[in-house]
Amino acid sequence: MAPFTPFFNEFLYQHLRKFHPNFHVKDSSVPVDAVGKGVTVHCLALPAVDESRINARAEARFKTLQEAVCLARRHIRNNLPLKDVLVVASNPDDAEALTYLKPYFMGYSRVC
Repeated sequence: MAPFTPFFNEFLYQHLRKFHPNFHVKDSSVPVDAVGKGVTVHCLALPAVDESRINARAEARFKTLQEAVCLARRHIRNNLPLKDVLVVASNPDDAEALTYLKPYFMGYSRVC
C-alpha cells in the first residue's frame, strides 16, 4: 500500500504500531526493521515468502490468462469493438483455465 498512498499509509502505521507487541520491546531481540518497531513504514523489512501457501494451480491458470491477454492485445486493434473473441487452447488444462477465468479475460478486453 505504501507506494500508492504513502502519506496515508504512514499515518496509519504511526498510529497502529503503538498497539503492536514489538513496539514496547526495549531490548535488541527484535530487529529495528520489524513491524511495530520500525520508525517508518517505508523502512520495514519485506516478509518472507511462505511457499506452503502458494497455489500452483491458480498460478498456472493466471499464467495462461496472461498469455491469452497478451496475444489478444498483440493481434487485435485496441480501438475496435468486438462481438466475439475465439481463443484456441492447445491442451485441456489451458482450456479449463480460460473457461474458469473467462470473466477476467472479458474484463481485460473491455479495458483495451
